[in-house]
Amino acid sequence: MLLGVCAYAVALVIAAAAAIVYLAPPDRHTVAFDISDAAAIHVGDDVRVAGVSVGKVSRISLQPSVVRVECKIRDGVFLGADTAVAVRMLTAAGGYYVALESAGDTPLRGVIAISHARPPYSLPDLIRDAPGKLDALATPDIGASLDKIATGLDAAPGSVRSLIDAVQGLATILDKQRRQVESTLTVSREYLSAFDDNREVLFAMLRKAAVVLRVLEDTHIEFGQAYQGLAEIFGRVAVLTRFYQGHSDEVGAAAQQLEAAAHSVGTDVPTLIDQLTQFVNYLQQVLGPDGIHLVAGDQVLATDLCVPIPGRSC
Repeated sequence: MLLGVCAYAVALVIAAAAAIVYLAPPDRHTVAFDISDAAAIHVGDDVRVAGVSVGKVSRISLQPSVVRVECKIRDGVFLGADTAVAVRMLTAAGGYYVALESAGDTPLRGVIAISHARPPYSLPDLIRDAPGKLDALATPDIGASLDKIATGLDAAPGSVRSLIDAVQGLATILDKQRRQVESTLTVSREYLSAFDDNREVLFAMLRKAAVVLRVLEDTHIEFGQAYQGLAEIFGRVAVLTRFYQGHSDEVGAAAQQLEAAAHSVGTDVPTLIDQLTQFVNYLQQVLGPDGIHLVAGDQVLATDLCVPIPGRSC
């Protein structure tokens, strides 16, 4: 029984402490002000000093002739004795916040007077202030300006029509450009879709082109080595000289064919290798880190490998 009473007592103390901390936070103090109209103020509204949030509205109460608003603000925020209050619109869509405008060298003590509190501007205020503002306008100058505008329009009756036509023409051009941009975006989406559908085909083409390029390079180097060896054989083996004397026509034709093949290997094959190299480099740029990522960057192509052969070192 005693244990249950102790548990209830502890729970009651904890609840009371939590309520005290919630209602009167240890790092907050209360600032109150009187205002004539608090319709735009609600409990929980933001309180700001120089645009910085320092607290919230905690309580609104009706006094005999004014409305008293209490705010909980952070400790350490200095407010002078002549501090003023303004209720300002938060956004164009609505909402309000309380702005504290600190003034004075001595700290604020007591409630901010109603003479230092400005409610938000309202429609009744606008109607009340409008006559004074209108009386201050220079009506003769405004009338003279309107007369000049009317005279100008009478002198050029087609000017307004021309202006309207020009605006309509501009709107037509903008609408046409909008449709062109939409068409361009549609084509771009179709291109990217087709490119995405054929990514495997493109990478397969890149791999095959790299293999062909490596084979051509190796074959070109090996043929050069073989051609040099054949020239050495013709220069060193004397029996070929005697064979040439008896079969000059056949040897001459074979030599011409060999020379043509060597010329082709020496000129046409390097040209083809250059073209294939450019093609492979282009595909690598498109598929590489700076282009469209179709494959992983760790793919190894045949052109990335080097096998030492006679005539080439790696």
